[in-house]
Order: sequence, then C-alpha cells, then structure tokens
Amino acid sequence: MTNEKVSVIMSCYKEKKEWLNLSIESILGQTYQNIEFLIIVDDPDNAELKNIIYRYAMKDNRIRVCENKKNMGLVYSLNKGLEMSTGKYIARMDADDISENRRIEEELNHLKKYNLDLVGSDIVAIDENSDIMPGVAAQMPVSNQYIKYILRYKSCLMHPTWLGKKEIFETMSGYREINYCEDYDFLLRAVLSGARLGNIPEPLLKYRYNFLGISRQNKAEQRCITYFLGRNRKVIDVLSTATINSFPVSTEGKKEIREMKEYFLISKIALQNKMNGDYRKLLKTCIKILRTKYGRRNAYIIFITKFLIKLDRREILNKEVQATMVKEIY
Repeated sequence: MTNEKVSVIMSCYKEKKEWLNLSIESILGQTYQNIEFLIIVDDPDNAELKNIIYRYAMKDNRIRVCENKKNMGLVYSLNKGLEMSTGKYIARMDADDISENRRIEEELNHLKKYNLDLVGSDIVAIDENSDIMPGVAAQMPVSNQYIKYILRYKSCLMHPTWLGKKEIFETMSGYREINYCEDYDFLLRAVLSGARLGNIPEPLLKYRYNFLGISRQNKAEQRCITYFLGRNRKVIDVLSTATINSFPVSTEGKKEIREMKEYFLISKIALQNKMNGDYRKLLKTCIKILRTKYGRRNAYIIFITKFLIKLDRREILNKEVQATMVKEIY
C-alpha cells in the first residue's frame, strides 16, 4: 500500500475529559501513521477541553486545531475540517468514541481492495464508564448492493466509522446544513451520484451511548427527518435544506412526531417489562406497539434489515463461496 495521507476530522463540544483523552489517544495510536488529525473546537469558552487538546497538539505535530468563534454545530465544524484537510482520504471520529488501533489501516485496505468510495464498520457499544455493554452492538450490511437497499429506510454506515475518498466529499460539497441526519442525507446523495459503499464485518470502533446526547434528546424529530429523507431519496439532490428543516414543524411533520413519541413511550414500557421479566405485560405492550403506525413500520424495517444483513454476511463470510462471489457482490 502506498502511504497516502488520511485526514481524520473530529469536532469537540462538551465531552467529558476522560472520554476526550481516550478518543484522541485511539487515533494517535493507529497502526496507520500517515494521518493529520483535525480537531474542531466548537465550544471556544471551554478552557478545560482546549487545554487537553493543545497539550496533545504540542506533543504530536500531526494534530491541527481550529477553534470556532462560537458554537456553530456539528455540520459547520465537519465542513470546516473538510476545508482544512490535505489528505487523499477522509476519516471521521467522534470525541466520545474509541477507535481500535488498526481501524484506519483496515478500512483503507478494504476501500482499495473492493474499489469503494466510502466504508464503515461494525461497532460495539460502551457505556458512560467505557465498559462494553453486553448484547448491545451493531452489525452492518457489508456489500454495496445490500447497503443501497437498506438505505431506503435508514442509515447503515455508522458515521464515526467512516473512511472515504476525499473526492466523494468534494463531489457532495460536504455536509448540508440540516438540523438532523446529515450523515444519512450525505449517503443518499452519494448513492444517487453513483458512489460505492461498503462495511467491514467486524467492530473497529467502540461507540459510546451517551443518554444525555443531543440526538437522544431529539429522537422523535431525528426519526421524523430520517423517514422524510428516505421517502424523498430519489429526489434528494434537489430537495432543499429549507424544505428538510421545515418538515418537522409542518402540520404533517408535527403529526408524525406526536405519533412517534407515543410509539417511543409504549416501547419504553415494553423494555421495562422485559427487564422485569414480566412477559405477559411485555406481550400486551408489543401487541399495542404493532397497532401503532410507527410500531408496524419499525417492525417491518427491523425484520427486513436483519434478514438482509444475515443474508449478506452469510454470502460474504462463507469461505467456500467467497472467492467466486466477491466480484459479483462488489
């Protein structure tokens, strides 16, 4: 492999110092060393956060720091990182996650081997103490053809695991200024332009479940935008950011959010019943869930995506047929 530079882009806001230290160290300790680490500080008044970042920057000249004049949000910060980048490839990182030390090397190898434009990987979940959460992980579809099918319903490349050719980010003009789901919007536009996507079927990132995070607090609005983008995927390139951002406050959008919050509430009760071992109440709540619009929709999406992922992985990982199928799959 030619030793081409990878630009790793990470935005920081109000992450705990312990999380930030682990995140930075996981990138600096990568087996693939030819990187530039672009850290965008989106909370310029956070002295503790800045002290940590500049301390690392003084020790490792691969780090370049940019401070926003004020809190500008994730999309602005990521696009700022793209403008600063000088690498042939772009990798994403979140300031509260932990990359496996071989992540960049393996993703770059995979991208080149299968002639892809953007790759991701599976993840394992960690809690606020950085402990692995048993049974909480995400297996992603592996091949381009399955990814494109699942993208009809939701994103299936975990954003902080991305590594892609810089030219695909340039072709898309970076991320669009939408309030939620900027990664899903990017993927839909990329697929429409002919980009080839893939995932590595092994966890190369520890993804932190931050239950106080912005995406968790606005779950219904985020899901509303996801469904809106999915329904409009065939015209995503001409769908304006104003149209996307205004949908949640439209009459139809408000109705969807209200129905989704009702579904989330019932789902939470079902989860509590499961944890308490009360399977009679669990069955009743599950039936109630399936009577709701989004209960039926989510049940279908969960079923079809899990089925497709299992089918995809069976084809990819079956060593007896892998050699003959790899050209067909990719």
